[in-house]
Amino acid sequence: MRIGIPQALLYFRYGNLWKRFFSTMGAEVVVSPETTDEMLSDGIRHSVGDICLPVKSFFGHVLALKDTVDYLFIPRMIRIEKDSYLCPKFLGLPDMVRAAIRNLPPVIDKEFNIKEKPLITFLQEVWNALQFRRKFFLPNDFTFDEHLPEYVTFSNKEKTWNITVGIAGRPYMVFDRCLNKGIISHLHKMEVNVVYHNPEDNYINETMNMLPKWVYWSMGKEIVSSVRRMLDDDIIDGIILISNAGCGPDSFITELSEHSFSNKKKPYMNLILDEHSSNAGLQTRIEAFVDMIERNQNKRQ
Repeated sequence: MRIGIPQALLYFRYGNLWKRFFSTMGAEVVVSPETTDEMLSDGIRHSVGDICLPVKSFFGHVLALKDTVDYLFIPRMIRIEKDSYLCPKFLGLPDMVRAAIRNLPPVIDKEFNIKEKPLITFLQEVWNALQFRRKFFLPNDFTFDEHLPEYVTFSNKEKTWNITVGIAGRPYMVFDRCLNKGIISHLHKMEVNVVYHNPEDNYINETMNMLPKWVYWSMGKEIVSSVRRMLDDDIIDGIILISNAGCGPDSFITELSEHSFSNKKKPYMNLILDEHSSNAGLQTRIEAFVDMIERNQNKRQ
């Protein structure tokens, strides 16, 4: 049995968990390749205009998988924590894929809502949907925890340079080299260290309590908390927030991140990307941003 998992959206948060689970079941896991311009173009052709770039990319990954697997794993993600929601597009993702793409294999679209049922129940429902004859089980050493480090350092061949930039944003924008237009590579070519911050739950709650009102969206809370942490961290010389033009929550989150902690004097830039973004224009903005950081460093010397 071949289970197809698109390497897009929440794969960048839960991909390792999903692969471990299906491998434990004895299934062959097939992950789509990293996003390419061709895959993205295919996804755009099969989508409507008012959905965001990462969802368009997801369609491209489904197209790359659909003729090579027995099942597609596209869970209906509602809540990954009890007090917040994910974007509504995650809720409707299986339906959008079915409506846009023909001749799909069976889609595993079980609902994940941590407020209504624990993760173990969700996994058992996925097991039952695949009609395994043996009873559901998980090995004793199976773990749900990813143990994410506080800071993820993007590889630069173990070089350490004088400038460090923190990247904030949704993981499926930050870690997808096609969607982020190669921003990490641009920064490395300019001899800039690049890190990404994973805020802990307690720090997120502390950050939310500093705001007039809590953020409704789980990843929105993470982004705001990450920006706050990197603004306070002396190791970080500047922050780039990556967002996409078609994301409703991002239009709010970017403003909230910028204005809630505006008393922190540190270079900050918001890059709003979509399929029409120019690599040349993006590189010019990054170069100007790094120049600003260098000027600030020279003033302090």
